[in-house]
Amino acid sequence: MEHDKFMLYGRGLGLWQNPRKSIEPDPIKYFRDDPVYLTPPKEQYFSSAPIINMERERVDSIIKNEPAIFEIAENVNAKSGKPLIELDFFDEVDANEGIIDAAATEMDLNPSLLKAVVYMESTHGYYDRLHPQNRTFRPMNISYETWGGIAQELGYTKDQIINDPVANIRTGAVILKRISARVPNPTIRKVASIYNFTGAESVTDYGARVDAISKQVLWKMR
Repeated sequence: MEHDKFMLYGRGLGLWQNPRKSIEPDPIKYFRDDPVYLTPPKEQYFSSAPIINMERERVDSIIKNEPAIFEIAENVNAKSGKPLIELDFFDEVDANEGIIDAAATEMDLNPSLLKAVVYMESTHGYYDRLHPQNRTFRPMNISYETWGGIAQELGYTKDQIINDPVANIRTGAVILKRISARVPNPTIRKVASIYNFTGAESVTDYGARVDAISKQVLWKMR
C-alpha cells in the first residue's frame, strides 16, 4: 500500500518556516533522546522492500525515495579515536546550531546525529574552499554531483549548496533521514557510515567516530 510506503520511506516533516520548498509530511517518529537507536523497529514494513547494497543503487533509492533495505553489519573493530586531521577550530556546529536544530525538527531526525555529522565534516573537510577541484561542500560536505536531485527537490541550486548553510544542512538532513528509514534498527554508527560511503556494508571508522562525537558532545567542549 502507498500509505505503508510513506510510513517508512516518507519525506520528512514540512515545518520549515521560510519561502523555500518543504517536503511532504512523514508520520515516522524518531526517538530524539535515545542515544543508540534513531527510530523504533518497523520490521513489518521491511518484509516487501528489496535489499539494496550496491552504492549506486542505494543513491538512486535515496534520491527517488523508493523502498529499500540497506544491510549494514556492526563492526567492533571500527576505530572511534580522534585522527590528526580533526581540528576543532573549524567546527561549524556552533555557528549553525539554530539551522541544525530547525532541520532536525523538520525532518524529525535525531539532532545529535545531525550535529555530530556537521562537526565531523567541518573539522575534517575544512579544505573544501581551498581546493580548486573540490566537489563537496561544507558544512555537511554535500556532493552536488551525487545529491543534486535532493537539492533540487528542496528548490536549491548548486550555488546555494556551496554558499547557503540552510540549503546545505537541510539537504544533508534529508539524506540522513532517508538512510535511517532504510536501515533496520539504525544506529548513529550505521547511518553515519552509509552517509560517508553509501555502499558501506559494515560500520566504518567514520561511523564509529561520528558516534563518539555525538556521545561526547564535542561541539560543546570548547
